[in-house]
Amino acid sequence: MRQNAQVVNVLLSAVLATAGSLFAPIVRPLAAQLPPTPPSSEPAPTLPNMGTPAPIYPSCPPPSGGEYLLLVVSKTPDVQERVRRSLPPSASPILCNYLSDVVTRVGGFTTVDSASAWAKYLTDTAGLSAFVARPSDAPPPISAAPPQ
Repeated sequence: MRQNAQVVNVLLSAVLATAGSLFAPIVRPLAAQLPPTPPSSEPAPTLPNMGTPAPIYPSCPPPSGGEYLLLVVSKTPDVQERVRRSLPPSASPILCNYLSDVVTRVGGFTTVDSASAWAKYLTDTAGLSAFVARPSDAPPPISAAPPQ
C-alpha cells in the first residue's frame, strides 16, 4: 500500500510539473486526498525493467529462380542455436523476418523434395517448426483433392 501511494505521488508530481497550471485545478484536489507517504527505508518504487529490446531482423530475401527455401521459426536465441546445431556446417543460415515471424532462412535447395526432407527432419527430430517456401516460378504443389 505504501508503495502504491509513493508511485501515485511520484506520478502526480510529474503531471503537475509538466502540465503546469492547465491540470493543476484537477490534480491538486486528488493529490490532497492521498494519505501522506510514511517515511521508509525501502527504495522508491521504479517501473518494471522491460529488458533489452528484441533485435530487429531484415525481411527475408525471396528465393532465387528455381531455389527452394527452408524456413525455421526461430523466435528465441535458444531456438536459433538449436537450428544452427542441427544444420550441416556447409549451410549458410540467416536470421530474418518472414510474415512477422523471426525465422532462420536456409537457401540453396534446388528441389522441393530436398527442402521438404530437411523441414521434416528438423520438425521430427529437433521439434522445430519448419516449412518450405517455393520460388515464384515453381509450379504450385499438386493437390490430392480434385477441383470442385
